[in-house]
Order: sequence, then C-alpha cells, then structure tokens
Amino acid sequence: QLRNNMHRLLQFGLPAETPIALIRWGTKADQEVLTGAVGTIADRAAERGFEPPAVIVVGDVVRLRGRLQWFESKPLFGKRIVVTRPRAQASRFADLLEQHGAEVFRFPTIETVQMDSYAALDVGLDTVASYDWLIFTSVNGVRYFFDRLQERQLDIRSLGSVRIAAIGPETARAIEARYLRVDAVPQEYRAEALIEVLGVEKAQRILLPRAAEARAILPQELRSIGAHVDEIATYRTIRTSQPRNRDDKFRSLLRGDYIDLLTFTSSSTVRNFVASFPGEDVLALLGKTQIGCIGPITAATAREYGLTVAIQPHDYTIPAFSEAIVEYYQK
Repeated sequence: QLRNNMHRLLQFGLPAETPIALIRWGTKADQEVLTGAVGTIADRAAERGFEPPAVIVVGDVVRLRGRLQWFESKPLFGKRIVVTRPRAQASRFADLLEQHGAEVFRFPTIETVQMDSYAALDVGLDTVASYDWLIFTSVNGVRYFFDRLQERQLDIRSLGSVRIAAIGPETARAIEARYLRVDAVPQEYRAEALIEVLGVEKAQRILLPRAAEARAILPQELRSIGAHVDEIATYRTIRTSQPRNRDDKFRSLLRGDYIDLLTFTSSSTVRNFVASFPGEDVLALLGKTQIGCIGPITAATAREYGLTVAIQPHDYTIPAFSEAIVEYYQK
C-alpha cells in the first residue's frame, strides 16, 4: 500500500519533498531503515526490495535521524547471540548483551536440581564450625548450601570461625550477600589458582560443598598437600528438558547461518548443547557461527568437540565476557 498511501498524501497537499523514513523490523538485529521523500519513496522501496513489516515516519522529524540515531550505532547491533546458561542465571548476561545492541536468544542447555539426599551435607552443617576452610566454587554452590542451612533452621552463627574462600568475584558476591566476609579469592578464577591463595597447611580440615559433577582437580590437589577434604555434593547439573520443537527450531536457525555467536559459560553447557542434537554433525550444523567461552576450562571442553573458540575473556566473569564480545566485533 506504500505507493497508494504516498499518492493520497500528495493528493491532499503534502509537498513531494517532505522527508519520510521506512523502519523495518525496528529494534531487532535485522532492523533496516530507508529514508527519502514522499514523492520518491515508493520507487526507492521498489528498487531496494524493501518489504513489510515496517513503520512509516513522515515529516521534518526524519531530518534528525543522522543526529539522533543510537540503536544502529551500538557495537553489537545486528548480531544474534545465543546464551546457553541456565534460565535462572541467563538474565544478567542477556541484559548486558542487549544493552550493547545484540539480539539475544536464550537456549538453556542445563539446569541445577537438588540432590536426592542431603544426609552428607547435613553432617557437614552440624560440624561446619570445626573446619578450617569452607570453599565455594560457584554461585549455585552458595545457594544450595545456605538454602539447606535455612531448611535445617540454622543460620550463619553456625559457621563459627571457619574461614571462607570463593573461586571468583561473582561467587564472593553471593557469599557477601549472606552477610559473610570472604577471606580468599584468587586473581585467576579457577580451582588451581585458588589453592595458591589459601595457604592451606597439612592436616587442616576443608569443607567443599559443590556440584556432583565438579572437576576432581581441587580436592586432589588439596589432599596432595596433606589437607583433609570433605567433598559434598550439594546439587546436580542436568540437561534442560525442553519441547522437541525447541531444538528443531534452533537447528533451523543454525543451518540458515542466522546465529552469529554461541556462548558457553561452563563445560556442562557445552556438553549438553552437543547432546541436544543427537546424531548431528555439530560442526556442520554451526556453519559460520562463532564460539565464545567464559574461561579456559570451558574452552578446553569446546575444543574436545572440535569447536574453534573465537572469544575468551581474560577475567572469567560475565561482565568481562560481555566486554570481550564487544571488543571482538568492534575489531
């Protein structure tokens, strides 16, 4: 109806040189804007192959576009990025990417669930004040530990004088939100670096509440220097159960090279992403889609599946990961 509408505007006296803008798929990654004048815009749209859906803006306000446009100048404008974090934790990452102009697709590949039994954790909670160190390696570990503490009708006074360590700043913030001070955080946010800052001595007792599927490197290294480590599973990581058509729809997006970047924030997100497409050649499925990983452990898991990692931040945090993505596309 564009040509007919423009004809009617001219018929009722609007000057042919009146500025006009057509905005297609506004606020999305494939937003497209075509500017012109009322008398010529129909021809320009036909030449360009400009199709609906579109919003039409008519008048002198269009002249301000060059000065006021902000969305298309964002560093991630036009980029479609997939976040595979658990749904409950995806919002912060997605928000940061969207603030930079990306169109974000949430494709959670994992979720965390409670253990079938908390008998082992209950024993640890009853004697937690007798430990020298309480070590948390994830935000989820903090949440499940203190949720169980509350269920047992206990509180932070039960911790006594035990010192607390966190694998990184996000885990530390989750602990501090419980009104507790963190005694040790490594500069490099992985298990191996944590051992260096603890200053653990022989025969010290360490309580390590974490995921059932966590890597064995941390307790092994602590035991090798003579520490007594009680490693207790406080939650499990499982593959997210989703309707079959979700995976089929996402498969079609990947095959059509519609996705620019696939992000992974843990080794389990990588493994369960691959498991979402059984019998599929994942490399062929990804095509030109780039891969980003939050840290070296996650990146190593991605490479085990033959994936090439294009983006990896120096700091293994969500804000640093977001900035690394921005820097990659700015270059």
